[in-house]
Amino acid sequence: MEAVVKKAYAKINLTLDVTGRRDDGYHTVLSVMQLVDIYDTVTVETHEGKGILLRSGAPYIPCDNRNSAWKAAQAFFRYCRMEPRGLRIAIDKRIPVGAGLGGGSADAAAVLHALNELYDMAIPADKLLEIGADVGADVPFCIMGGTALAEGIGDKLRPLRDMPDCRIVICKPPYSCSTPALYERFDLHRVNKHPDTEGFLSALEEGNLDQMCKRLFNVFENLIPEHSREIFEIKDSMFDSGALGASMTGTGSAIFGIFINCAEAAAARDKLLKVGYDVRLSKPRPGL
Repeated sequence: MEAVVKKAYAKINLTLDVTGRRDDGYHTVLSVMQLVDIYDTVTVETHEGKGILLRSGAPYIPCDNRNSAWKAAQAFFRYCRMEPRGLRIAIDKRIPVGAGLGGGSADAAAVLHALNELYDMAIPADKLLEIGADVGADVPFCIMGGTALAEGIGDKLRPLRDMPDCRIVICKPPYSCSTPALYERFDLHRVNKHPDTEGFLSALEEGNLDQMCKRLFNVFENLIPEHSREIFEIKDSMFDSGALGASMTGTGSAIFGIFINCAEAAAARDKLLKVGYDVRLSKPRPGL
């Protein structure tokens, strides 16, 4: 048996806007995305049997073809025109689930990287991105990593300058937000505020973290249901602790705050931990 172990890194949306809806029902987005150093550990190994076996210590993770990691393996074999071989995938979950952090997409991306190495296929990055797009909208970004502008359904990516050094506090309250429900609310409500994506990109190009943080915005924040308004209390707590900016990632429910001062970031984490939230201290990850 051979095995490859990969880290599957989470993502955050520094900006997130919805720009339209396609005929097939999918919404189009415009988002600046950032990889962060919170990760699951994904182990992929061959075995003498047949088919794909998937396991995870997290009881809420499906271990069949509903799992993005499983779908990624199937997509890989399909692209390589190979019969699915005996494969074991083990996922050690650390990325909070249902938080807008792309944990499932990260696991799928890790599986594609691992299989490319395991079978010595030397599939170039652009082709891996194509395979990932068949698995899920955020998978291509998780393959590429770094900082990128995502368009379309999130699958059209433009690499950007690396985010300036900083510390990122990520806090998930004890509930998740429903992605389909929030998109439905977007369709039913008139949204008057949108991110200043161009201003954010200009600040990023200048390496001006302060101006970037002034432009953090997620269009879904104004659409979350009343029972999820705790999200704004978490943001206020981060600002009180010295955050330059704070926003929700994806369709939630995790909130992130950006800090330039490590001690302030640690204090913000500790303050939120005392409330009982799931809180992580992280930093940006570069891309390929």
